[in-house]
Amino acid sequence: MKQLLLITLITVYFLQSSFSQSPEPAIENATEIIIEDVPAVSSEKDKRINFYVIAKYEKSDLNLMFVKLRAFFRGIFSRKLYIIHASSSEDAATKIERIAHRRRRLIGTLWFDSHGHYGKGHSLFDIGRDEFNYKTIRDPVHTKHLVKIARYCDRETKIGVGSCYGGATFTFPAIQNFPERRMNGDSLLMGVANIFSGASVYGSESFVMNRLGMWANSYAFAGYPLDKDFNDTLYKPVWEHLGMWNKYSTATKMIEPVNTVRLNRRGDLSTTNAAYLSHRQCKINQERKLRNLKGGYFDMKNLSQ
Repeated sequence: MKQLLLITLITVYFLQSSFSQSPEPAIENATEIIIEDVPAVSSEKDKRINFYVIAKYEKSDLNLMFVKLRAFFRGIFSRKLYIIHASSSEDAATKIERIAHRRRRLIGTLWFDSHGHYGKGHSLFDIGRDEFNYKTIRDPVHTKHLVKIARYCDRETKIGVGSCYGGATFTFPAIQNFPERRMNGDSLLMGVANIFSGASVYGSESFVMNRLGMWANSYAFAGYPLDKDFNDTLYKPVWEHLGMWNKYSTATKMIEPVNTVRLNRRGDLSTTNAAYLSHRQCKINQERKLRNLKGGYFDMKNLSQ
């Protein structure tokens, strides 16, 4: 029985890699679509469409596989939520542009599902092989494909930087020959907002885990990893900011702390009604974790300039 279930999951996983959304034609190998002018689109909130962008990685990732499976099953039953699998920002732009142009819709929510790379000492998110951080997000050459997507965004659009530490403003601790350094998540969020037509951009100060319930307006994005690597004292600033997110928009030109970001079954982004750490058990768990942090768990090979 277990073998049959595993085979079924693997089969579905490979099937979904060939489709960005079941109601749409297969577009994995689509060539770039050049659109001179963006067509007239509806700006009504209930007529907008949402995109959940999942990066393709060369290495297999079991957790990412199950994220893809959950997203795939959610997407096939919705005409508002589109799941995009992209190997690069160009690949993502081609697919998003094709759907938005055909549907003649503005984007309501655009979520970038990505790993964070703590050892680099700065906030970032990946779209396949393309990394965007506080430096590259200001490089017109590096962001030229994001600009294509931005033509379908406005100030009502919400962008989710779905990587761990994607909006972190704390200081990465000094270790060995590496001095302390700011994560610069605020600069990353500002850069994204400037590209995406003044959209509101959200990024986490802490972990983003994509747990069960990620499509149920829950605290699924308030991460609490169990791996030993995260028990290192180097992660103390991350544990101190559990469930905390930041928001930036060009309308206010301010970094604003917000409660944990959540998505509903249609992919609409909002924030929880109460702060994650306002819940007694969450606070107890955090305090216990902070007391038990020790050195020696972090893999020094992951450090980079």
